Amino acid sequence: MMPPKALLFDFGGTLDSRGVPWKERFFRLWTEEGEKVPRGRFDRAFYAADDALVGQVPPGLSLEETAGRLARGLAAGLETADPEIASRVALRFCAESRETLRQSSEVLARLKARYRLGVVSNFYGNLEAVCDESGVGAHFSVAVDSSVIGCTKPDAGIFREALRQLDAEPSEAVFIGDSRERDMAGARALGMRHVLLAADPLSASAAGCCPGDAVISALSDLENVLAAGKIRAAGILAAGEGSRLLADGWTMAKPLVTVEGVTLIEHVLGNILAAGIETIAVIFNESERDCADFVKARFPASDIRILVKTTASSYESFREIAAMLPAGRALVSTVDAFCLRKDFLDFARRAADAPAEQTILAVTPFVADEKPLWAKVEESGRVTALGGLTGNAVTAGMYVFPERVRALPPPRGIGRLREYLAWLVERGEPVRGLSIATVVDVDRGEDVALAETLAASGAAAPAQGKEGS
Repeated sequence: MMPPKALLFDFGGTLDSRGVPWKERFFRLWTEEGEKVPRGRFDRAFYAADDALVGQVPPGLSLEETAGRLARGLAAGLETADPEIASRVALRFCAESRETLRQSSEVLARLKARYRLGVVSNFYGNLEAVCDESGVGAHFSVAVDSSVIGCTKPDAGIFREALRQLDAEPSEAVFIGDSRERDMAGARALGMRHVLLAADPLSASAAGCCPGDAVISALSDLENVLAAGKIRAAGILAAGEGSRLLADGWTMAKPLVTVEGVTLIEHVLGNILAAGIETIAVIFNESERDCADFVKARFPASDIRILVKTTASSYESFREIAAMLPAGRALVSTVDAFCLRKDFLDFARRAADAPAEQTILAVTPFVADEKPLWAKVEESGRVTALGGLTGNAVTAGMYVFPERVRALPPPRGIGRLREYLAWLVERGEPVRGLSIATVVDVDRGEDVALAETLAASGAAAPAQGKEGS
């Protein structure tokens, strides 16, 4: 999946236990403490005790006192003969919760470095205090308590309030919870991706509410789910001579040509980093050592692997950076493929969501190239031909290659990357085109002007490198 901007978590049953709701935990503890109660009678008493606390507790009430009040209300509803059972159950409940919350805090600390985090819970009015007391509150930018805002899951309003505070759209967030009826259904209604935490992921009751839903048995598994399908690596082809720009009067190397004050290499690197891609390889030719120095200074803490080598062709450059990247799918961009940040991120998201065996080409209906690579693209997105004098789109200088395709032995006679792409289509590889409205191939002076017009109209964002230590 494309890396989300925000993660929203349920509290009870999710952060404080591994997919087991409070009612189930209280029933187990009540039984273990020596009082066997018919299940139906227990459930009715629990719901009554739970409802009695909603909106009726001080906002600073601790987890221990919350569990104590709930246990005492349950004991009263059951008319228990054991006057101490409520305190014993509450004590054990809190001890279990604190250990799981400690483990959850470790996971949240790692996730906080990459995502905006929030907690959304049907609670009593003291959610924030309980989170802060347990240590998980330090990782959340927002805590939305149903009793505070007067709206409960699965109603869309409680989710929307959290997203509003996190400045995220539903499509940019993932909800993690233990209830199919409240958590999964509520997220699904908003179009938000969702992950079910279940004590037994193989049980029938743990099936996700949508086809392909992720189901985990521990919060630590979430990191693997978020990484699944992710494009972790990218390469930038920046070893061309830039002869047409030189002929038009540009004296600097092409990667350092600026559009609206941002160099081409900064723009592409900024797009890639904004997509959450962690490892990047860049190739410059031997006359562009200043470009290599520029990138090292501008992005000192990012994992950018730089090769300075003059190659005979774009295909040779591609093979060089492909060898520098880790296993898995890789996004490759030419340094002169200029598009708006939002369009690049949309392309990266759609490419990440595509079947992993497909080779993905960015294509565009915008043609401003002297020698475009025409593509014939079916309505389904399948590319049936590359090259020739006509087509219904042109390639846009951005690609995603599966690891298997990157490892294919080089065919004889291939000199340019476009020839390699055409060869993939001809040999029957699954090649898919994803359309971007406008991509400018910055080869000439007039292309710089086109890119500047595009940047000005769409507010193309400058690169955001990591700060050095």
